[in-house]
Amino acid sequence: MENGVDSLRAVEKVSQHPGKMWLVDGKRMTPLLEQKPGEHPWHSSQTAALPEIFVQNASLEIAWSRVVFERRTIAGEIVMPFFTNEVEGFDINDQYDWDHAEAAVKQGKFKLPKVAAAPFADTKVSEGSDWVI
Repeated sequence: MENGVDSLRAVEKVSQHPGKMWLVDGKRMTPLLEQKPGEHPWHSSQTAALPEIFVQNASLEIAWSRVVFERRTIAGEIVMPFFTNEVEGFDINDQYDWDHAEAAVKQGKFKLPKVAAAPFADTKVSEGSDWVI
């Protein structure tokens, strides 16, 4: 990473555009993203007409150590995208993601490497499984 870049983050195109999102307060709601007066509201636009928006995933994060020590942040100010697609950026954040990962492994969609030894002496490997318990 050169040319003044502080870090690199993996990102992928969002499946649900934030221009179509709302904040709900009781029986009223307002658009998540404010717009200037006179602009056509994003929530009333076709999704295809909206700008491409990307969301960070946890598949890759790289930063210069100087950024951490000098700026006390893991991203810095100038962040470069690393574009991922589909399984490349798969990220487990909740039970749905975990269930999806388990199903994908069982169906052969995700391949896990065989691990010859348990990571800790008191860890057991279940019989006939690639999973460590």
